[in-house]
Amino acid sequence: MPSITRNTAYMTMASVGQKIISFVYFTMIANHLGAEKTGKYFFALAFTTVFVVFVDLGLTSVLGRESAKQKENTVIFFHHTFSKNTSWCSHVYRRDDNNKSDGLSGRNQIPGLSFRHYHAV
Repeated sequence: MPSITRNTAYMTMASVGQKIISFVYFTMIANHLGAEKTGKYFFALAFTTVFVVFVDLGLTSVLGRESAKQKENTVIFFHHTFSKNTSWCSHVYRRDDNNKSDGLSGRNQIPGLSFRHYHAV
């Protein structure tokens, strides 16, 4: 089997597997949390996903490209990318220490993030 066909088959299987795992995972979350808390969870997930673009800044693509070019330096590239993303993430992530809520049970609260100004109607 040619490598492009094999790689396409692997990518398709990985994508289908990821969808199955996501379905099971989100079903478990919905059953465990209930409707209201699941909504808050997905709001927090969507809200934080917006900022992933700013934290990553394309370094994941650069890591893949440069690692393919220089396989012997893959570990070094990974450590540099991981440390930069981690440090940028710490600047984006803001912890709200004034609210001592226990997480999702608080009013519009997700641990570490304050949604006081984003009330659902």
